[in-house]
Amino acid sequence: MPKCSSSDGCPFHTAVEASVIKRIRFASAYPYCNGSMATFCAIRKVISAGGQPDTDLMPDGTRGERWDETAASRAVRPGGPSFTARTSSSRRFLVVEDSPIFAKFACHSIQYIYPDAEVIECNTYADAARELRAGSFKLVVSGFGLDGGKTAHDIRKLSDAPMVLLTGRPDRDTQGLGTAAMVQKGAGSDAMRAAITGLLGA
Repeated sequence: MPKCSSSDGCPFHTAVEASVIKRIRFASAYPYCNGSMATFCAIRKVISAGGQPDTDLMPDGTRGERWDETAASRAVRPGGPSFTARTSSSRRFLVVEDSPIFAKFACHSIQYIYPDAEVIECNTYADAARELRAGSFKLVVSGFGLDGGKTAHDIRKLSDAPMVLLTGRPDRDTQGLGTAAMVQKGAGSDAMRAAITGLLGA
């Protein structure tokens, strides 16, 4: 996906970058997410003015389906099922890692094995906790040590999903983490894929 010069502060760009499903769903918005078209982006204009864009505002100024699924997962359609019911945990994966490089590595590994997976990337414990409280996941990939003194043990308290641990120290104590596999940082994509399929199957 092209990189908008203001993408780091754009919630729309963050949402679609974190999920293959969203990238497919909002494919028509892509031309506005690069440097040349960003000048015309309605979301960027709202942010530049100090505002918070509505979660159905598209970069071209039109209104569409909500791209903020964190908020949407807690909303209930009048007379119908919740947004959570629309998103099955059987294809939802959570990556919790304070290093963006290793987080992307984990996301790409999951999407390689499960191309239709919805992968949510969190770089802080607070964001991960919010996602875990809002819905369930098929598998969680987590760094052992997280920001704010939190660890994978704190993630385990919020979810009983199978867990792949990313760590630079293979001697970490995994007792009490339940169904878990460990991957040493820098071990490569084959090791990550083997850990995931070992827990879930291909």
